Amino acid sequence: MDTNTHYADGRPRPWSFNECPPHLSGEVREAWPVLTPAERSKVLDRFPAPVPAFARPWHLVLAQRATAEDRARQAELDRQDKITSRLEILEVDSEARRLLAERNRPKRRPRSERLIDSNDVENVPAPRWRMAGLIPCTAIGFLGGAYGTYKSFVAVSWACSVAAGRAWLDRPEFAVTQAVNVLYIAAEGWDGIAHRVAAWRRLNGALEPGALTIHNEPLHLNSGADVDELIDLVRELNAGLVVIDTMHRSIPGAEENSATEVGVAIEAAARLRDELGASVLLLDHTGHDGRRLRGSSAKGSDADFVLMIDLAGDARSSTSQRTLRVEKFKNAPVEGRWPLRLRTVPGHDAMVVDIGEEGDASPTFDLGHEWWKHDVPDGVADLFAGQAGRRAAFDIVRVLAMAGDQDGLSGAEIRAALADGLQKHSRSSITAGIALVKNTAVAEHVNGTTRLALALRWMPPHADRAAS
Repeated sequence: MDTNTHYADGRPRPWSFNECPPHLSGEVREAWPVLTPAERSKVLDRFPAPVPAFARPWHLVLAQRATAEDRARQAELDRQDKITSRLEILEVDSEARRLLAERNRPKRRPRSERLIDSNDVENVPAPRWRMAGLIPCTAIGFLGGAYGTYKSFVAVSWACSVAAGRAWLDRPEFAVTQAVNVLYIAAEGWDGIAHRVAAWRRLNGALEPGALTIHNEPLHLNSGADVDELIDLVRELNAGLVVIDTMHRSIPGAEENSATEVGVAIEAAARLRDELGASVLLLDHTGHDGRRLRGSSAKGSDADFVLMIDLAGDARSSTSQRTLRVEKFKNAPVEGRWPLRLRTVPGHDAMVVDIGEEGDASPTFDLGHEWWKHDVPDGVADLFAGQAGRRAAFDIVRVLAMAGDQDGLSGAEIRAALADGLQKHSRSSITAGIALVKNTAVAEHVNGTTRLALALRWMPPHADRAAS
């Protein structure tokens, strides 16, 4: 048998004996030209070529011809096996968390301490207040309102007042009898929250170290691991008030119209109330009517108290009246309505919430504030170079930077502010300046209105157009 054309077992070689077979590589391929025919035959006998398709066993040919549908079916079976294995792991984790929570749960009081005879009901203490008339001790509540109703401004003001142990807005009807540590979960971003806390401190004085702690990312109330982390954090900080801003960002993927899924979040808050004695305030958005909490009615029915902020009319402008009102108190006959507005803090660009009527006499910013001291953002000068109205446009940018309001300013408010500036502008130059800041996209209309605010890229770092 010719070893140049056949293997030792009689199979034909599919290539020229004098050429290195393609399946050989490395040192063998490099040495191939100098090997003798006998040496090449030994190499090929030891490392034969892969079996060609026509010589393969029939079951291998059938396997190669498996349809895409067969492969997809097998892939789905493999996927189901992985899901089953993962579910088993998650079930074990869930059971472990349950057992750990049970182990850490405070011991139930003796039965004699949990039973009250009807003749002793007069001795049961009245509900206690974390903040009189607004936030009870050891309770779960909501502060609801549409976008732009100052929810975060109000919540920050309450958190600071409780942490400081002083009445809200120094009004005796909102007394705080005892300062407690506060945890503020800034689930929608903490830059704006931190800046509002700084404005409150500038107006009211510093807080004690550890009195108010801001958590700068969401902790999910529908995640067992996150809830355990939240409980550990509240216990570590010894927090008596937990503010969650907002509920929507704290229950990702949940269907808010489902009483079951909302109930999971309420139950998580109930653990903070029942196991740690904390008050929990959840900020929440309203439905289409703007009068009730969005989604399932389980929110309101399961809560101990509900407070709402109403917005007069549809416009979310700075002149629209916001009104705080009591919607529900489970254990106290409390009623009340209070108009809200924002006011400036001397020497600070953020605002604080106040009780009062909106109107021309109480603009959202102080026209006497020295807005002309604001720097014009880098790059704006190049956009305005050689354009008509550029001098007025620079001052308009300074005014809008000082306002920093998500509602923007009307043309009348801009003109009123410029009238108090260091340099006077004619009406025509102001009109040209407004046109210039719009045409260069330095400023833009807000929420489809004619009111102007700086475009986001030109806003100062502290400004927050997403105020709620």
